[in-house]
Parts: sequence; C-alpha cells; structure tokens
Amino acid sequence: MLVLERILEGNTLSFGIDQLKAWWNCHTERIKFIYSSAIQENRIKSLSNLRFLYLTSCNKTNGALSECLFGLNSLEELQLHCIMSLTTLPSEDILRNLKCLRILRIYNCWLLQSLGSLYAFSSLEELEVSFCPCLDLKKENNPNFGLPSSLQSLKISLCSISSDILKCNLPDLSTLGFQSCRSPPSLSIGHFTSLISLKLVDCRDICFLEGLQLLCNLEELRLTQVPKLEVKKSVLESWPGCRESLYINSMQWLKILLSLDAFFPPRMLFLEHIEEEAISLDSEFESEGSVLYQKLGFVERLHFFKCKTKCLPTSLRNVFSSLKLISFQDCPKLSSLPELPESITGIEIKGCPVLKERCRYNGEDWPKIAHIRWKDVA
Repeated sequence: MLVLERILEGNTLSFGIDQLKAWWNCHTERIKFIYSSAIQENRIKSLSNLRFLYLTSCNKTNGALSECLFGLNSLEELQLHCIMSLTTLPSEDILRNLKCLRILRIYNCWLLQSLGSLYAFSSLEELEVSFCPCLDLKKENNPNFGLPSSLQSLKISLCSISSDILKCNLPDLSTLGFQSCRSPPSLSIGHFTSLISLKLVDCRDICFLEGLQLLCNLEELRLTQVPKLEVKKSVLESWPGCRESLYINSMQWLKILLSLDAFFPPRMLFLEHIEEEAISLDSEFESEGSVLYQKLGFVERLHFFKCKTKCLPTSLRNVFSSLKLISFQDCPKLSSLPELPESITGIEIKGCPVLKERCRYNGEDWPKIAHIRWKDVA
C-alpha cells in the first residue's frame, strides 16, 4: 500500500482512496498472473537500426525491458508510459550499450522505485519523469544513484525530489524544471552555471533557492505557485536577471527584482495566478525618474494568465512604453481595459468573457483597441 500513501501525500491529486484501493487490488492480481503464467513474457525482436521506441500500457517487467532494449544500439529516444509492472530501469551493462540514446521520458509508472544505473547513459541529453510516486531519488537508499554528466535538460513533475539530485555533476545542464513536486525546503542550484531555463511551478515546500545570484546566463525564469519561496534583495543584488522571459505570480517579487541594481528586465513578462483583485503600480513604478519605471519601459510583451484580477492600473499606458503585444488568458473576472500604450501592435483575449464582450466591435472598450493592427478576441 506504499504507492497509495505516496500518491495521496500532499493532496495534489484528485483521486479518491477507494478508487486507488480498487486499482491496487486489481493490479496485484494482474501481476500475480503475469509471473505465474506458463507463457513466457513477450519479447520484442531487437532491431539494430531502431531509433525511436515507445512502450505504453504493457506488461513489461524489469527483465523483459532489459531483453527488449538489448541490441538497440541505434536507439535515440525511449518513452515508457503507464508500465505498472516496472520497478527499476535495466542494469549498467544494458544501458551502456545504448550509446545513441539522447532522450528518455518516463510517465505514469506508478511502481517505479529506482532509476537504476541511469548514470551509465553516456549520451543522454534529455530526461523527463512525471507521476512516478514511488520513485526514490535519495542516494542513501540507492547507492548507485546518479545522473549522466551529458544531461542538458532535466524535468521532473508529480514526484518527490531530494537534494541529492542537484548534487550530480551536470556541467552542460541548460534546462531545469520541477512541477508539483515534494522537496526539501532549500535547493542549491548555483553550480549549474550553464542554466538557460529554470522553472519551479507548484512546488509548495521550497523556501530558499541557494545560488540563484550565480546564474548569469538565464534567459527564462519561472517561479509560480511557490508560496513559501523567499526572495532576498540583499542576496540577489548583483544578479543580472533573465534576458528573455520572466514568469511570476507576485507583484511584490516584481518590485524586488526590478529594484536590483544589476537586474535588466526581460523582453517578455508573464503575470500568472495573481490573487489580487486589483493590480496596482505604486509611486515607485509610476514616477518617470524612478529605476522601476525606466526598466518596465523595456518590456515588449506582457501576458496575464489565470489571474483573479478585476482591474488593471491606469498607468499601464505610460509605464510600458515599449509594449508591442499584450495578452489575457483565462482571466474571467477582468472587467475592463485601461488605456493601452500606443506602441502595441497585437492583443490577444481568450477565456475572459466580460472583456470579450466589451472589446467587440462598438463595445465599451472597442475604442481602446481599434487602432491595434492584430487582434485575436475569442
């Protein structure tokens, strides 16, 4: 029943305990049949030239998967999806022969407990793991735990992560993403100096990001639905920020980041899951001589996503003086538009019923968008 406890931990999923118990009982009987059957496990004939392999909802046990992968020396991408009988990845001997494998994706393998000798992949560039509730990523429980040094992209969602996963030697890691994961309160990331993209979404245990100020090559930063995360101005004072896109769900964070001396604003700003009914820009934002005012003037794209906001600041027109595109998606409470910057050439409105009605031809807000060349209102 360990899997049930792992799945329900944190109440992040909508399954009921009765449903999961029913599934567990059926699955146990199914596994007994697989192992007791006189029929040998199905084997997939090794194809030396096979480049892509997707295994979905099949009864592959640990041994069967090893046999399946044996001899696939040209395999470049492997995807394992909903394999409920799999508890660990193959041994080092098998994995070392997959010298061309670049991409590994593992989804919904509920009983997977170990990534085995994953470090043996000499060419692996992308690893993505999602919804494997029994997966143990602690080195103390898996002495051979490690990640291949060739890894460039690591994405984990709906799992429990440990600090050990961030202690691996990953000199080329450019993309790191955790979503809806349980984690220790502090994560150390400063040694990943090659990071270009960092995404932390719905990770409610994270309080500190050690070394964020050392990531000078970031182009994309997403910090949304991480309510315990502390952003300390004194620690980040010399951090240059991210060049391309910034995703946040706190106006206070935006103010702190923009007030950093070395922080240069991104080209695209995404405001997601804003809880405040009214987004306001205080005097520090609205004063033409202030640093915050000047920095917002560099933003070219402004996106609002799943916000509970009813109204936007009237000063938006002046503050975002270089804005070219503005979009609103799934903001049902947004009741009107302020005057928009003259520089805007495109506007997108989706999932905003009140705003959609006001922005139709001859609607109350139509005069505010009539001059915009590209309009997508749906």
